[in-house]
Amino acid sequence: MPTELVTHKVCGTNDLKILRNIDEALKRGLRHLVPKKGKGTVAIVGGGPSLSYTWGELKYCGLPIMALNGAHNFLTERDVYPTFAVMMDARARQARFWKNPNPYTIYLPCANCDPTVFDVLEDSGARTALWFAWMGIGEPNNTLRIGGGSTIGMRAIYLAAVMGFEKAILYGFDGCKSEEKTHAYSQPRADHTEVHDVWVDENNKYKCTPAMCAQAGDFRDMLKVGMPIDLEFRGDGLLSAIWDKAVSLRRQENSPRPEAVETSPHLTPGGISKYDSY
Repeated sequence: MPTELVTHKVCGTNDLKILRNIDEALKRGLRHLVPKKGKGTVAIVGGGPSLSYTWGELKYCGLPIMALNGAHNFLTERDVYPTFAVMMDARARQARFWKNPNPYTIYLPCANCDPTVFDVLEDSGARTALWFAWMGIGEPNNTLRIGGGSTIGMRAIYLAAVMGFEKAILYGFDGCKSEEKTHAYSQPRADHTEVHDVWVDENNKYKCTPAMCAQAGDFRDMLKVGMPIDLEFRGDGLLSAIWDKAVSLRRQENSPRPEAVETSPHLTPGGISKYDSY
């Protein structure tokens, strides 16, 4: 009787495909991401609709920037070059998000990623470091594996902690639709996915795809066990509403919300070489 292939919600494909991708990634002999300590604050940029009106802050935030999936293209098209670009999805179509790698960015593909993603990076000579997601389906035991939720956004929070950052300012982390859009950039497949109503309280309702609903559940569970780093949101949405509610409860327990980071001149492309050791 054939073995049943389980579709893994984290990477959008079945376990066999993920294992094959990991095997192919290991054959490339890439350097692996190594843990760091004490490197301050990072801006993590997702692709939620709010990024369309908050991205300008990133030009002057003075922080290292970690762009997730299509946020990489969105930012570089506006002359904002991320310090890091991160991807985890195992499907071949994800390669389009890194269609034009640049010399200013360090690319951090998960070993789960399709070989076409690595081909794009290799062909361009992009600076690259490999990391592994903990999923319990056969990842190498002698590697550092990053836990977290079902989306790259949730994993990126833990990834930032492993990289030594103590706080993350989150851009485009909406976790819901806005004006029928799921992203700040074109994502027709996601835009036409079924939606469900999600209530944070009796006054706040959000329209969410199934993946967004799962992410909200992951985020709630992460809050229950405690975040590995401090967080601050830019823009509105379901995830920031969940966070604000948790912060309100913490204030009642005399545990203050993390303070905002002052803005400073933009970290120029020439100023990111100190991160080469990643």
